[in-house]
Amino acid sequence: MTSLRGRILAVLVLAVVLTAVAVAVSSFYWARREIGALLDYQLQQHAIALSNRLNVPFSRAVITPAPDQQLLVRISDLRSGIEYYSHSGVQLPQVRIPGFSDAEAAGERWRVFALASGARIVEVAQPITVRQRLAAQIAARIMWPAAAAIPLLVALGWWVMGRVLQPTARLARDIGQRRADSLEPMPVAPLPDELRTVVVALNSLIGRINTSLEEQRRFVADAAHELRSPLTALKLQAQLMSRAIANGDGVPDMTQLNAAITRMTRMVEGLLALARLDSNQDESPREQIDLLAIASTVCQENQLLAQQRSITLKCNGLPGLNVWGDKASLHTLVTNLVDNALRYTPDGGEVEVALRRADGIELTVCDSGPGIPVAERERVFDRFYRLPGSQSSGSGIGLSIVRRIIDVHHGRVELGESTMGGLRVGIVLPAAAD
Repeated sequence: MTSLRGRILAVLVLAVVLTAVAVAVSSFYWARREIGALLDYQLQQHAIALSNRLNVPFSRAVITPAPDQQLLVRISDLRSGIEYYSHSGVQLPQVRIPGFSDAEAAGERWRVFALASGARIVEVAQPITVRQRLAAQIAARIMWPAAAAIPLLVALGWWVMGRVLQPTARLARDIGQRRADSLEPMPVAPLPDELRTVVVALNSLIGRINTSLEEQRRFVADAAHELRSPLTALKLQAQLMSRAIANGDGVPDMTQLNAAITRMTRMVEGLLALARLDSNQDESPREQIDLLAIASTVCQENQLLAQQRSITLKCNGLPGLNVWGDKASLHTLVTNLVDNALRYTPDGGEVEVALRRADGIELTVCDSGPGIPVAERERVFDRFYRLPGSQSSGSGIGLSIVRRIIDVHHGRVELGESTMGGLRVGIVLPAAAD
């Protein structure tokens, strides 16, 4: 059953039925106790009445109980034996001790009261099934009205739940009628508390979706703007090459074309990296990563470029500096930092990558380049932002990628001055448990 209304009704009916059964059992139990006490009193009164008549002549017809009472009467003389027995087919055990007792006779249990009167004992007995039947009849008379009321309670519960769940139906209707591009929050005021929490959570989701869509729209607009320049440069270079070939000027110079292609490649790679990080923004780090191994790999990958420009590229650190993270993302992070440092460091300069254990795992990349002014250090993390007057061919999204990866890994980043006179980038990531 998938209907909330049906589930509530089924639980309600089950609760009513179980309650009715419990009431019936308890009613039968208490009715049997009360009936037992009343019938014990009747047995005692019958025995007393019979004992008062033993001193006068009596006949069987006078003392035989009425058939509907189902009473058995036996009068015994301790010396001469039985003098009277109202049911010759039932042989009760001989009672020697006065008072109440239970006995087995004729295949059923009997409740017996014995009263001594001189040398005689008067016994009055009654089947216990009589008491049980009377108790069941009383319990049934109590329960029949409740059983008859169950269908009425079901119908009433169905109607009441329909009224109570009307806000749910209205909320579903309002959500179903909203346009696909409507990201306004749902109204909360007229709703009951149970639905208000759902709508508050829904509004929070709508807000996050709206923020994500705004970021995507801004990202697409910025990307389109930034791609326009390298595409124009590529088109211009292609036209110049075509003109040179048509004029027979020999093999055209490919330097500027290669530079434009390189810039375009870096920008597209950066855009793809940002798109991947934004799409996986809720993913948590999944495995234990040796950050020193990644840093060493990145430095080896960039050694040839560093040697071509006579830049000293070093990587220092102790083994066992592990963090929880995504290996590909962390490799992208270190690659962007080293690439930025090499790009801005002049020929013959130095770039050092170092790792150490602090309040987490600290990764620092220091260079001997021009550094970044204090006023610009926060803005360089914005997408497509480049320092004024910068001669670098960068796309302006490398540090944006770094910041995004650090946020995903719950770390922090700081920019400062290195001991070499250039920029120091310090990143701290949570350490993995040893």
